Amino acid sequence: MSAERNAPGLLYERLVLNRRVVTWTHILLGLATAFICLSQLQRPVLFTAKYVVMLPLLPYLISAAYARRLVTPDRVRVTAFILAVILGFGLMASVFLGAFGPVGGLVLLVLFGLQTIAFLGAAEVIFGVG
Repeated sequence: MSAERNAPGLLYERLVLNRRVVTWTHILLGLATAFICLSQLQRPVLFTAKYVVMLPLLPYLISAAYARRLVTPDRVRVTAFILAVILGFGLMASVFLGAFGPVGGLVLLVLFGLQTIAFLGAAEVIFGVG
């Protein structure tokens, strides 16, 4: 039974599926973050709206590209990483929705940087690199 679970073809199929799940999770949560951020604009100006949408997507795009290379066929590790990304999404959505009070532009840039670092660190720790 164990030999069937660890067959090379099955492991490869699971790896491909896990990569898709990780990628789509990042895409959906990144778009949700961008939408929440855009909804908080007082007067959306085209120039501002473009950057307001792009900045929240960057941590998810960088993390997705990095995590795709590290993902393993192990479902438990993938689930743990997805939970870490969902936690990061929840924290940033809370910041945008004002749960921690008003936040300035510079603080948001720092938070996006910290979110990116947290996602990359989570990928390394959870997927066992390093």
